[in-house]
Amino acid sequence: MREDSITVLIPAYNVATYIGACLDSLINQTHTRWQCLCLDDGSQDATAALLAGYAQKDPRIRFFSQANQGVTRTLNALLDAMAEESEYFFFLDADDYIHPQALEILHAQIVKTRADVVECAIVRCRAEPPASFHARYADVAGCAGEMILDMDRYLLRRTAAPRFWINKCNKLYRTQRLGALRFSEELAFEEDYFYALQSCLILKSKCIVPLPLYFYRVNPTSQTGSLDVAKYQRITANRVRLSYEYFVQGQRLPAGYRAEFMQDLARDAFRMILRKSLRKCADAKLRVALFFRASEILRDYVRDGIVVPSDLGALARLTLWAARRKYYLVCRLLVIVA
Repeated sequence: MREDSITVLIPAYNVATYIGACLDSLINQTHTRWQCLCLDDGSQDATAALLAGYAQKDPRIRFFSQANQGVTRTLNALLDAMAEESEYFFFLDADDYIHPQALEILHAQIVKTRADVVECAIVRCRAEPPASFHARYADVAGCAGEMILDMDRYLLRRTAAPRFWINKCNKLYRTQRLGALRFSEELAFEEDYFYALQSCLILKSKCIVPLPLYFYRVNPTSQTGSLDVAKYQRITANRVRLSYEYFVQGQRLPAGYRAEFMQDLARDAFRMILRKSLRKCADAKLRVALFFRASEILRDYVRDGIVVPSDLGALARLTLWAARRKYYLVCRLLVIVA
């Protein structure tokens, strides 16, 4: 293991428009003890050629390619390739970029606090970098972070700061603690959620640095931006059931967190399986078919105790009631109004 070194993991698929800005932000880091593993997942544009060009220019960048396998298998392949040769690792999505001092600040905090993970704030952006990207934090050693030693307590209060929780990419991980964790290959969307919660159950400590160091690009051509609604409904329905079976039935959650987790699960099921299908599907015929599929899924989830209607707000509860009775027009109106 290379002491104090960071491995940056970048899965890439059809990101020729954005990969340059992503890698430039990495090359321009004030912390220079890093290596980058880039895996192209069978891109059909110029992504692979651009990655190969960057790898030729900077020996710290290593480029691999594979036939298309999907994001979770790509992430797992990167983790396998990393092994334990770096003390820390960091996920960076190929259409995002990071502040020039991101690795320096996160590294300084993980060394100072001895935390298992250090995370920063995320900024959503579109084209030009926001003002916070150009900020300079000269006193790196003086950048204060909130240290969390009771992870059970963190889970109970984490909804107060969701931007610090659901994303894999705004964190510097200690390899010795989390290097063996892998993504569920049954998920092609919402894979961050499952990984993030699993990591929270493994961690002994976490440090939160409230500085905007990770910039999430709202990319209309990304997997979430160009949404296949039918595929999304199928995979997210699977994520809800897997989450219930793994965390609740598997009794892997702290006892005090189960009620809040069930509330989150009910809200996620309503939002991802029903509401998004009715709001995001432009094809009227497909939208009706997805509604009836959602009705069956949610009926089964209520029956099996995966979704508890009382965990939803009043309007969502009413919409769920109408969905279970297959009142399409009522549900369509309710999700438009909501």
